[in-house]
Amino acid sequence: MTGPACSPAAARDSEGSRSGEDATASGGSPCEGCHAGCCRSLVVPITGADVLRLERLGLDFWDFAVRWSDPDGRIARGHAPHLFFEDTGPEPFVLGLMHTASQTLPGSRRCRFLLESLPTDDAPLGRGSCALYEHRPATCRLFPMRLDPARELVQLQPVARHGDADDPHPAYTLCPRPWTPADVDPIETPGTIVAAEHEMQFFGKIAALWNAAAGPWQAFPLFLRKVYLARVRQAPAATVIDEQVVDDRAAKPHTTAKPHTTAKPHTTEEQATNESPFDEGPVVLPFPRRETTTTRRAA
Repeated sequence: MTGPACSPAAARDSEGSRSGEDATASGGSPCEGCHAGCCRSLVVPITGADVLRLERLGLDFWDFAVRWSDPDGRIARGHAPHLFFEDTGPEPFVLGLMHTASQTLPGSRRCRFLLESLPTDDAPLGRGSCALYEHRPATCRLFPMRLDPARELVQLQPVARHGDADDPHPAYTLCPRPWTPADVDPIETPGTIVAAEHEMQFFGKIAALWNAAAGPWQAFPLFLRKVYLARVRQAPAATVIDEQVVDDRAAKPHTTAKPHTTAKPHTTEEQATNESPFDEGPVVLPFPRRETTTTRRAA
């Protein structure tokens, strides 16, 4: 499926989320009453955990997930991993939410899950809300926040006035006012950010595992289910010595995990029947190097 690229400004802003739930009672967040320009102009990268969470709601992978072509890295920006596929050669992609045509603002697009209201005198661009707000992807939950370098404080990132430098459509204007610390829950938000960062880092390892023997796009969702559903395991056997629990692997010399070198690409049949890639221990792979095959003009 084909979709828009993320402009530099859009890519910068796409690392967070519309976090109305994090606003304090002192007036709500900038999201309240907004037409949701972020949900229209920005690509939302998703992880395997996001995928399985949405599938648990009864949604089909092919109804919400797409691979966004990202040859210049303007979507990934070192945050989301690039994926490669047998059917597209060396072209890099980012897994993200699907966009569809807006029903209320002609000539513009929107996230597949954005609910729109018609424009009014009070809201010239209408108002937007998320159809799966309580289950929205981690990327959406963080907008526009991240942790400071010391990883102790939440930092509000500047939000561009417009989300798509390639298209001046008013639907792509972003937040109606600047974010302030009063808009963010100081207790819950840091943990939310840490969890989201962990999931994206884990997904980076899974992407590297896939890329080492890239299969066709059609096989990818089965691969994700296979890996994520094998994510919980029993702790290794332990021995109690002098009231201390010692892992029975502690005496064994540490060895570096062998890289994944399988020449045969992943297939839909293998994903359903092979042993979990984690059966011999946790995957230790480095973090790797829009909808599909075409891109929009770069800024």
